[in-house]
Amino acid sequence: MSTALSAITAQARRINRREKGLPLLLVGDALLFFVLISAYLVARAASPTWPRPLHFPSGLMTVAMIMFALAASGTMRVAVQYAKEKDLAMAQRMVALAVVGWGTFLFLLAMEWGRLYFFEHVQLLSNPWHVAALGISYYGITGILAAHVLAGTVWLIAASQHVGEWRLVSLEIFVDYVNAVFLIVAFLLIFSSMDLSGF
Repeated sequence: MSTALSAITAQARRINRREKGLPLLLVGDALLFFVLISAYLVARAASPTWPRPLHFPSGLMTVAMIMFALAASGTMRVAVQYAKEKDLAMAQRMVALAVVGWGTFLFLLAMEWGRLYFFEHVQLLSNPWHVAALGISYYGITGILAAHVLAGTVWLIAASQHVGEWRLVSLEIFVDYVNAVFLIVAFLLIFSSMDLSGF
């Protein structure tokens, strides 16, 4: 019993030593998103007529992105469980599914950017409503979020080549964090900017 406890403690120390920078990184990153979303909300509150460029298809696209993001979180949770049981082949398969989920998320987000840019004419500094903060806030916040997803996807691909529990635990934390941020962005930035008139 004491041997098993000491082995678990040694493993926990090893995991903590390898991951000790992750909590600091996530706290700093959360502060960045807090500042960006707060600036967006202030700009929106200060504008007398904040436009609503998003329509029903954007809502469907966002719901699909939420589903794929949550699927990535779920598969990472399962991958960690398989890694704990030393079933590394199944852990690799679950990580591969998480890669597919986040890859699909990025594809859907790129489609939404294209629709807004080419069909709604919402560009970075200009749009039909002449509210410059609209494009900057939308593309800025979702762009930084997409960079997180892309970095996480690369990390997932790299970790899938050498599956180890400590890699998957830290990845699971990162995936859950990014998806939680996306849920906040989806409700505060996307769903709140939708115009559902006609539906």
